[in-house]
This record gives sequence, C-alpha cells and structure tokens, in this order.
Amino acid sequence: MSFDVTPPPPPKKSRFKSAVTIANRTFWLALLAGAGSFYYKDRNPGPQLPHEAGKKNIVVLGSGWGATAFLNALDTTEYNVTVISPRNYFLFTPLLPSVAVGTLSTRSILQPTRYVTRHKTRNVKVIEAEAQSVDVANKTVSFIDNSDIQGSVSSTTLPYDYLVYAVGAETQTFGIPGVQEHACFMKELNDAEKFQRRFLDCLESAAFPGQSEEEIDRLLHMVVVGGGPTGVELSGELHDFLEEDLKSWYPELAGRIKITLVEALPSVLPMFSKRLIDYTMSTFKESKIDIMTQTMVKEIKERSVTLAMPDKSISEMPCGMVVWAAGNRNRKITQDLMAQLPADQTNKRGITIDESMQMKGTNGSIFALGDCTASSHAPTAQVASQQGAYLARAFAQRAKRDALQTQVTDLENTLAMTLHDDTQKQVKEEAESARRALAKFKIRPFTYSHQGTLAYIGSDKAIADLPLLNGSLASGGVLTYYFWRSAYLSTLFSLRNRTLVATDWVRTKIFGRFYALFATLLIITTSAAEHAHQWSRRSHHAIARSQVQVGVAVHSPRQNTRKKCRAPSNPGSVGLASGTDVLVTPTSLSARPTLTKSTKHTTKTSTSLESSHSGSSSGSGGSGGGGGALSLNALFPIGTGSKSWTTSPKSSNAMSLSDSTLNPTKLLSALSHTFMKAPDGKTAMRAIYPEGSWTYNHSPQGGLSFYAPGPRQLDVTTAKELTFGYSVFFQDGFEFNMGGKLPGLYGGNSAEDSVSCSGGRRSTACYSARLMWRTDGMGEVYTYLPDYEVGGFSANKAVCNVAPFSECNPTYGASVGRGSFHFATGAWTTVSQRVRLNDVGKANGEIQLWVNGKSVVNVNGLILRDSSAGRHRGIQMQTFFGGSTSDWASPKTQDAYFSDFSMAITETL
Repeated sequence: MSFDVTPPPPPKKSRFKSAVTIANRTFWLALLAGAGSFYYKDRNPGPQLPHEAGKKNIVVLGSGWGATAFLNALDTTEYNVTVISPRNYFLFTPLLPSVAVGTLSTRSILQPTRYVTRHKTRNVKVIEAEAQSVDVANKTVSFIDNSDIQGSVSSTTLPYDYLVYAVGAETQTFGIPGVQEHACFMKELNDAEKFQRRFLDCLESAAFPGQSEEEIDRLLHMVVVGGGPTGVELSGELHDFLEEDLKSWYPELAGRIKITLVEALPSVLPMFSKRLIDYTMSTFKESKIDIMTQTMVKEIKERSVTLAMPDKSISEMPCGMVVWAAGNRNRKITQDLMAQLPADQTNKRGITIDESMQMKGTNGSIFALGDCTASSHAPTAQVASQQGAYLARAFAQRAKRDALQTQVTDLENTLAMTLHDDTQKQVKEEAESARRALAKFKIRPFTYSHQGTLAYIGSDKAIADLPLLNGSLASGGVLTYYFWRSAYLSTLFSLRNRTLVATDWVRTKIFGRFYALFATLLIITTSAAEHAHQWSRRSHHAIARSQVQVGVAVHSPRQNTRKKCRAPSNPGSVGLASGTDVLVTPTSLSARPTLTKSTKHTTKTSTSLESSHSGSSSGSGGSGGGGGALSLNALFPIGTGSKSWTTSPKSSNAMSLSDSTLNPTKLLSALSHTFMKAPDGKTAMRAIYPEGSWTYNHSPQGGLSFYAPGPRQLDVTTAKELTFGYSVFFQDGFEFNMGGKLPGLYGGNSAEDSVSCSGGRRSTACYSARLMWRTDGMGEVYTYLPDYEVGGFSANKAVCNVAPFSECNPTYGASVGRGSFHFATGAWTTVSQRVRLNDVGKANGEIQLWVNGKSVVNVNGLILRDSSAGRHRGIQMQTFFGGSTSDWASPKTQDAYFSDFSMAITETL
C-alpha cells in the first residue's frame, strides 16, 4: 500500500498584500531620495549668475524681518542685488526671551543672510557694514565698516537704481534717567547675552558668603518694565527657569527670587481681549509674579528703580536687575533721510509711504518697509514680513513691465526703419499688442492680512487672539501653548532653524535650561576677557558664520568682569521682538521736549497755538489719578505736526478749557455743559446723565451735544490727517449699562452735510468717528462712513474685521475693535484718534485709536469722502447713553468729566 507524500503547494500570496508591500517600499525609497536630494542641494547650491552691467541695481539696507522676507521671495534673475547691514544674519526676535533664559541656544534663532542669498539665481552681494547716509538726489548710499578688525578700506559709497530701506528702529528710552546706564534691553542678540551674564552675576553674588539678608533680597529681585508681549513673555520664561531648573542648582536661593512686572496702563497686554488679560493676570498671580499696573518709571539707578505709584507717591524699589522692554524710535539715518524731503515727509512717526511701499518724494526709487515707516499698519514682525514678500512680488512685476516697455521701444524703432509692407504691418500689430499689454499692466497695492496675535505667559501656557470670520477667537492654556510653539516653528525661515529650535525644546524638557545658559555664559566671559571686557560685534557674526555647537566646558573661578547692561553701541537692523500686532509706545514717559513749527529750513518757537508742551510730564495721570492725560505723548501719539493746540496743564502754553477755545456750534439748548473741578481736583467739562436718560432727544435729557472746530487760528479743513485727543473720567462706581457715545472727529463736504452722519443716517457726503463705551466699560470706535452700497459696507468693509470684535450694522454705524480696551472708573483714561482722509477716487483712508498711549485700533483702506469738498470739520462733541431704545438708559444719575482736549494737523491736503 502506497501513500502520496507530495507536500501541498504554498499558498498564493495576496495581490493586495503584494501591492501594499511594493507601495510601502517605493514610498520609503522616494522619501530617502527626496531627503538626500534636498540635503545635497541645500549643502551644495549651484553656480550663480554674476552681476550684469545692463541690469538695474537693488540695494537692500537691513537684515531684519522685512529685508529677509524680501530677499527670501525675490527673483534675482533681472536685478543686481546688494545687501548692506551691520549684522550678517537674521534674528528671530519673538523667541529672544527664550534665548535670554537658556531655553533656546543662540544659534537656533539665527539665519545667516548668505544662506538665503546663496540659493538665488543671480549672485547677491552681502556687505557687513553700517549705512551712514542716503543721498536721494544722487541715488547713492554711504556706509562704513564698524567691525573690530578692518582692512585698508573701511568706508565707501554705492549707487542704486532702487533702494529697499528696512533699517528698523532703535530702543527708545524717552530721556528717563538711568535707562541707558543701568537697564538691560531685549531687542538684539547681545541684549539676551548681557541679560544672561547679569542674571548669573546676581545669583552668584547673592550666594556669596556673608551677604546680608537685605542685600540678598535686593540681588534676587528682577524688575521687568513693560507689560507688552516682550515683557510678559520674558517674565514667564524667567518664572519657568526658576521653578523648573534653579531649585536644583541654588536650593538656598530659589524661594527668595522675586519677579516684578511694571506697567503704566491699567492692565498688561492691552492689545488682547479682556478675558485673556484676566487669564494672564491670574496665571501670573499663581506664579507669584507681581504686577504693578498704573505705575510709571521715573529713574533707574544701579541698585534700585524709582517709581511713580498710582496714588502719585514716589517709591524707590531695590532690585538686582532691570529689563527695559518698551518703546522704539527712528534711527538717525532715517531722520536724516526724511529731512531731505521736508515737503513730502511730514509724519514724525517715520517714513511716509504709499500703497506700493514707495517712499513719497523719491519718484519710486526708494521703498521703505517695517517699523521705520509711518504706515497705517502697526510696526510688527508680521506686518514687515508681509511687506517684504509683497515687495519681492512687486519687483517681479516691475521686471515684466520693464520688459514690455523695452519691447515697445524696440518695435517703435523698427517701425521707423524702411520695411517691406508685410513686415511693417506685422511689426505694427506686434507694437500695438505690446502697447495694450503695457497699458493694462498694474502693480497691485499692498494688502495686510492679520494672522492673529500670540504670547507665552509661562507655566507651559500661552494666549492667542486669532481672527475668525468677522470676529475673533480668544484662547488660553496648555493647548494654546502647543499651538504657539507650532506657529513659531512654521514661521522660522529654514528647516535648519526649525530642527534646532525643536531639538532645543526637547533638550530643555529632558536636561533643563541651566546647562545651556551656563555654557553660553562661559563663552561670553571668555570673549569679554579677550577683548578687554568689551562686547564684540564679531562674536555674533562668528556664531552666524560657523554655527559651531557649544560643547561642555569646565567652570573656572568667576572673575570680577561684570559689566552693566547697556544699549548696543552699534545696533543692526531690527525686527520687532514678540508677536504683538499693536504699535509699541512708551510704558514710562518723561517730560516732552519743546516742540517747534518748521517752515522749509527755518525753525521758530511755537506760539500759543503751536504750543511748546514743555511743561511737567510726570505721567501721574492716565489711568492713575488726577493728572489727567497719561502724558503729552498720549495726547499727541504721532507728534504735533504743522499746527497743534492743547488744554492740557502738562503744557507750559496750554490754552484755556473753555468755549472760547472750543468754539461750539449747534448746541442743544436743553443740554448744558459746565466747566468745573473733577473729583480729583482737575479742571474739566462735566456731563450729567440723569437716571433714565438715553440719547439727547428723549426725556429726561442727559449728556451733552455740540460740534466744535477748535481755535479759529487752526483751520482743520486744511488737514488731510488730523489727530484729536482728550481724557475722560467716569465717576467711581459708574454703571455703563449697555453703552453710550463719546466725542470723536467728524467731517464732510460742507458744514451742513458733515452733521448728517449719526442717528441712523449714513451719507456719501460725511463721516464721523466717535467712540463708545459698552457693557463693563468695554471701548470701541463707533464710525459712520460713506454709504456706497445701500444698507451695506462693501467699500469700507475693513472696519468689519477689526479684532477682537467688530460689528457693521447696515442701519446704524460700525462698531470697530470692541473690547480692545476698557474705560476706567474713578480714574482718567486718555484717548487719541488719528483720521486720515482718502485721496479722491482711492480707498486709502485711515482711522487709528490710541488709549493711554498705546495703539488699540488701526484700520486702513477706507473711503471717507468721494470729492475734494470732503474735509475734516472738527470735534463731534457728543456723549449720552444709547442706543436706540430705553434699554440703554442710564441706571442712575451719574457724571463723566472731559479734559486735556488736544488737536494736531499732522498732514495737510
């Protein structure tokens, strides 16, 4: 008997499994090949075209946010490009506070400029030098080599066809004594390094044997001045370092370190919604970070800081270190450049540019971007980046336009020659086609797209105000913290930086911060000893060039090489630190210098109308009590222009607060306004809101209503840009109910037409820009704009999308930026608005609002008039509860007081 022992055939392999296996292997092979190709191209960029004599020359000044975004997006095929900057790298400034405490290493947020330019089609020359002057007439730039090691040539001049001016701004100290000498800044890389060194010195000195308890407490007290995102983020990073790392290194000191955040306004982070402000305040309270609001810095000394407290008292607070995180000002080169064009550059805030980024008065040869400009956009990194990318696209369009123009010229020259009939006909058709294409060619204006505002507040928490449809999304907490990290990672310019930052975050989580901080400080100390205790600018450039990883170093005995933190002697082009989208203005203000009125090249002392404003400016007011205005800077946030006046007692030439100054018209006889002392003793105009009153045409009547052009010597109808400021004091316990109106600017085609924009009436012949308070004192701009679409806002839809909340009512006015600030009770709030008329036929009007010196609403692209008859007319001096129904009525009889009326013509028609 036999059996078949043949083994069964193997099971057939599934076709589906085979396909999956092949696809999987193909995917990984393609991924590896792509990664290898990317690595090779990144490390071995191809040959570049040299500069060509026939190409136009673009000179870029700066290497900050705007300049780097421009270089990153620019097609260099059609241009010869040269970059001039005191630093040969881009610095990702929003993460600078993380570098200051060792969360990140310095190399992680540096991007060498040559890395960006090396991958361009045509060679881009990078010159490490400081621009000294720009000659507008001759189209040249003069610059010098300020490095420690110089060659035989250290200064020269370079011609340009186009100049991209992106030099940024420098730190503003407002003349406050001791800021330059004793405070650390947080704007440049060497600022973070100086902060690290001073911080470690404070710790080591406090641990020194025999130190008194009082001296230990002083040394371990860190004061941060400025409640904007930079100050808040640095405070949060410091807290994390103390809690997560310092306890294991200095257990005897950890519990004694104190962080104090000083802010002049009633709250920190005024650009965020009230909910996020409250969340930040509560987080800081849990973190034991002291917040001193409504407090002004008067002086910074070597061992203390002098403060003006909310009750006007002066207090001296001992401290080991002060960090100054407030204020920017124009560089000298920017001031000199503007002085060459006095007729066109009249805005003291910075360079005046048009919608295509062209500097006015230069015939399209200079383009300015970033925080050296006085555009309607806030000077933030987000704005500068978008401006740089836009300008790169615009230059590509210009190259196409120039090519069309050359083609037209060549064809016209060909037509001038004797040609065969058929050939002439063909050339003529080609020339006509090229002319039509050239006539249609237009370069689109710059349009800013707001992507949101972020800030880190410590304890692995962050806050975010993000645009969402017609409103905004406010978020805070741990999940927002991870969103903050991912947003910053995506914003970094290169994969290398993203990898390094992500690696640093992981390293810090596992091994802590102190190692990185310690290693960095050893390098800095060694560099200081080698250079006679001077901070070498070349040390940063060496980091940018070599990118060498910091290794382990053995700590040698600490030498007495301490140096106070000073402002950088040779700052480079600056990108704004932090992710704020609000104009940075003084947190602490000193006396304002005497202002003058300029006529051509002569200067004369201002008259009473163009007052000197040189009186005391202690800044004890604002939201801090009876001083009225926070300071004259808060009333004139962009300067006093060609003519100005004020009733503020802070000015030595203040005009009287009276009807003779305001010149009221169209007064309602049933309403009266009186001039008397406010509860704090300041002279003011009083408005009474009887219980049950709403609007000024219902009984009982309350508030006040009239129109005021101001002093007769100042003709506001000549103004293209007009600013108007005042202070308002709501009595203690004021109940805001649903809301009410406050004064603002107005205008129109005639004196009669201009009063037609209120009460549900909208017209093409007028505009109004009053303010409103809402529930719990939330503030907003309440504007009636020309109605170019019946029942709609299409021509002025920009006002419908202003964070944190805006609402466009097709019947009534538009509520713009509601909740971007809050009115105080029992204290003064200073407001100042800027309204710039549009050019007829263009949508380039602007409305901006400052509260206590900080910009909270800024909207452009508006139409405020449709004919040259449209003019500013003055102040719409109205205040009342309402609202169109009795639900808005005042819940009780209560008062408000108005003072410090101020006005300036900052640009004329």
